[in-house]
Amino acid sequence: MPRYLVIAYQTAENPALLQRLKDIAEAEEGASFVLLVPATATQHLRLVTAQASFALAQQAMERAQSRFHDEGIELAEVRVSDPNPIVAATKELANFQQYDGIVVSTFPPGVSRWLKMDVVSRLQRMTSVPVTHVVAHPEPGEN
Repeated sequence: MPRYLVIAYQTAENPALLQRLKDIAEAEEGASFVLLVPATATQHLRLVTAQASFALAQQAMERAQSRFHDEGIELAEVRVSDPNPIVAATKELANFQQYDGIVVSTFPPGVSRWLKMDVVSRLQRMTSVPVTHVVAHPEPGEN
């Protein structure tokens, strides 16, 4: 059964990501997804504490989990992790079951801090697992 690691935070409920996961589920029978939400401080809240960032990421994860369910996307597991998406992914890949693919959802260039950190390319270099990048354009009021 194919298993995919999905790394997203602010874009976890974005239609582009949801559609990509539906496409994977349709193409690969029995595909399951693990949602990993790095507890990254959001742009407008850079000075929040680590505890507050974790709580905000937890809320985002719970909203996304509900949205995935509503969209018919099965989540095997959900986790909030390290604020740095590379560290979060590294820990996940070291500590949990093997994945058949990684899906990283970011805002577009110029908006995404994860792209400025070169998250997608760094993940591609550090693992042999295929990495798919989904660009999730901000919806009104998002970002």
